[in-house]
Amino acid sequence: TLTYSASETTGDESDWTKLDLNFDSDATPILIEITVENLSTDRELQVSLENDIQASGLNISITKDSQPYTAGNTAMLPASTGDGSSTTTFVMSLTVANPDENLTDANFNYILNMTDESAIKEITAQSANNSMGSVTGSGSFVIGEQVTLTATPGQNYLFTEWRANSADGERVSTSSTYTFTLTSTSPTTYYAVFERAQAGTLTYTYDDETKTATVSGCTSGATKVVIPETTIYNGETYTVTGIATGTMSSGPFYSTHSTLKSITIPSTIETIGDFAFYYCRALTEINFNAINCDDFAEGESWSGKRAFDYAGTESEGVVLNIGASVTKIPSHMFLYNQSAPASKPNIITVNFADNSACESIGERAFYDCDSLTSITIPASVSSIGSSVFYNSSNLTSVEFDNNSQLTSIGDRAFYGCSSLTSVDFGNNSQLTSIGYSAFYNCSNLASVDFGNNSQLTTIDNSAFQYCSSLTSITIPEGVTSIGDWAFSGCYALAEVYNYSSVNSSSDGGLDYYAKVVYNASDLTDSKPATRIKADNGVRYYDDGENAVVALYPLSRDITTVSLDSRTTEINQHAFDSCSSLTIITIPNRVTSIGDYAFRDCSSLTSITIPEHVKTIGYSAFDSCNSLTTITIPNGVTSIGDYAFRDCSSLTSITIPESVTSIGSTAIDGCSKLTSIDVDPANTTYSSEDGVLFNKDKTTLVAYPAGNTRTLYTVPDSITSIGDHAFEDCTNLTSVNFGDNSQLTTIGYCAFDGCSSLTSITIPSSVTSIGKYAFSDCSKLTTVNFENQTGWFTTNSSSATSGTPIDDLSDPAQNAERITGVSGYYNRYWKRS
Repeated sequence: TLTYSASETTGDESDWTKLDLNFDSDATPILIEITVENLSTDRELQVSLENDIQASGLNISITKDSQPYTAGNTAMLPASTGDGSSTTTFVMSLTVANPDENLTDANFNYILNMTDESAIKEITAQSANNSMGSVTGSGSFVIGEQVTLTATPGQNYLFTEWRANSADGERVSTSSTYTFTLTSTSPTTYYAVFERAQAGTLTYTYDDETKTATVSGCTSGATKVVIPETTIYNGETYTVTGIATGTMSSGPFYSTHSTLKSITIPSTIETIGDFAFYYCRALTEINFNAINCDDFAEGESWSGKRAFDYAGTESEGVVLNIGASVTKIPSHMFLYNQSAPASKPNIITVNFADNSACESIGERAFYDCDSLTSITIPASVSSIGSSVFYNSSNLTSVEFDNNSQLTSIGDRAFYGCSSLTSVDFGNNSQLTSIGYSAFYNCSNLASVDFGNNSQLTTIDNSAFQYCSSLTSITIPEGVTSIGDWAFSGCYALAEVYNYSSVNSSSDGGLDYYAKVVYNASDLTDSKPATRIKADNGVRYYDDGENAVVALYPLSRDITTVSLDSRTTEINQHAFDSCSSLTIITIPNRVTSIGDYAFRDCSSLTSITIPEHVKTIGYSAFDSCNSLTTITIPNGVTSIGDYAFRDCSSLTSITIPESVTSIGSTAIDGCSKLTSIDVDPANTTYSSEDGVLFNKDKTTLVAYPAGNTRTLYTVPDSITSIGDHAFEDCTNLTSVNFGDNSQLTTIGYCAFDGCSSLTSITIPSSVTSIGKYAFSDCSKLTTVNFENQTGWFTTNSSSATSGTPIDDLSDPAQNAERITGVSGYYNRYWKRS
């Protein structure tokens, strides 16, 4: 690697920087980086490779291009053949990195990749027995390139495996389509091994009136079965229209459950019965040609017919080939018994024939097919039913033909496809509606492209909810309806290009998360360039001045983060569930830490919050269970609910003078927290003996759950015990109130989870006890009411009470169970 830097040059070619290179032709590859500094404005890039380069044994070509580039853009320049001794690819790329507004001090990185002859390999694919099948994929490839080999068996044969170097060599794949990345150590010859198919003999039942036949069985040991369109019976021709219904142990093909690898279903099949191919775990290929096949029945709990339960579970997976004349993929085709996860069909590839006539994909057809990684939808498909790819969690890409006739995507069609990164509907998309929750929780979906001539009119409720990696979206002009929560949970959605007249500002609306919304009036000339940048695994929204905002991370596997020095805000969910994050440096300009910003960052041990931060959001550090220390600077005014919930390693916390609002559940589950201290100058809160109160000590706000005291006496001045105040204080066995107690209110969940508390006396001054106040107090057996009126809840089945209520279950004493409470032993009692 050679790095060369030069200042910007202007003028004609004589002013350009020339670089003489000397290199070892054995080096593979050769990388040359040229940095041009002090760029003052956008400029044209012109690249040339002189023809007098001497490169014995080196493959060289010339790359030329000339066009303006703007800050942050990367351009891959096309390669053209040069005058070297031989030709291959020679690529130069341009990146403008971190320029300021005027592009001064910008860096251009010119990366030149030269590959010598040793980096090119000849790959040969051949059949181990040419009479049994054919192969494709041979050719010359550059190391690092992907190679795809395809084996096609003859009519009476089956593909079994690919072997390296010889027909008896190492097995490398059992998939007929084998794709791999070429390395210098990769074998050069691959052999496709075929075997003679065992066809088996089919049995039928016959309908003499309609002259139709139904497949009822197959002899054992068959490996490849081609169901015919017709069969002869008593000298007459019967059309084969069905495959019979069976049971888990007596289906039509159960006798082949350990051997059947390939099944061909003809165009004439109209019905496929329950358990038809049940437990055919060796299957690798389904050739589906049925033109008018009925939908598969949906059983209880979405169990379906279970026709293909266990299909391919002991092979590398099943390739589904859809015939050219098939007009519909039946609903529920691969729906399996949800209560038996091991029965899930192992569908890995779906291939549509060229010139496919398929018009629709039925609902739940590929429900939970989590081995399916990609699919190309043919132009002929006009509708995708509800839940078609529901929870197909490894589906990474869905492609539509540029001439796609797709008009509708059903409810939950791609629900939970968490690996899906992009969807391109084609430039001439006919799509008019996107159903309810169609892309719900597609958490890696970064871009959706509706095409330049989109016909889209309707985006239904929750259509893109929790697409947390979606950074920008374009709303086509024809859209007239955007449902509730359509973009709720799209935490990284920073830019919206809204060509429609719809304005949605409710939760999940167009501007709920967006940093900028360009409406139609803003888009009359051209679409503004994106302001979303990425640096070291972190995304930002950069307006060119101050507002650099950390968005949702590119990957949750990020470990160390030093935020851009201009960052002013940490967005909602910015580092949510980054469980490997151990160190983060937050610049001093940050003013807010959003809701869930660091939730579940379970490896984070400490954090310094900058002095300019004003707000710490809801659940901001929720479940950061390795966090031992945290410094809240003076300047923070608000700490949200659950802000530090379940920070189980946190031992102490100090509330500065500036804080005016603390959520009632801010420290729930902080089981090692021994004290809460408040700056004496704070005008809203105070502390005493490590307990948090309001300023005048009339409300007990929070008691530290990790304090080792077993007995605590509530000060007489307290009139209210706040919601969750003593929650999960498992060391307390008794809480006392003085003779002069002024207490009137015990809040919601006030003593919830005080599992060592055995008895309590409620002062006569108390007029209100909130729901769940004593829930999960499993040892609480005695409650004394000094007053005749009160509310009481416990989960102890043996709870008793002192005067005036002796038997809580005695209707004669006017005790009443309040229904609708979660938990078997949660009981509410009212004394009137």
